[in-house]
Amino acid sequence: AMYENFEYDEDGQLKSSTLVDYLVPTALEVPDLVTESMETPSLFAPKGIKGVGEGGGTPISAIANAVEDALTPYGVEISDSHQNPQRIYELIVKKRKKM
Repeated sequence: AMYENFEYDEDGQLKSSTLVDYLVPTALEVPDLVTESMETPSLFAPKGIKGVGEGGGTPISAIANAVEDALTPYGVEISDSHQNPQRIYELIVKKRKKM
């Protein structure tokens, strides 16, 4: 979620429309993960089957909210779901200049 970002150029064209322009996180960028399995069969589908690809966007908002919560003492508000260390630093500096 920390690497997802949709940036457009001045003509409205997506800058990272191919894998050549898109950072695919490797093991160096991704933190260690702990995975747990919890099965809850669907009551409405044959054999209790459910989709499995819907969870990829969930961490984005959770991370943005966690970052904003951590920056509460600095008065920083997050208005963009894409955050990286440089942007977070810039938000802190910008807020300090206003104080």
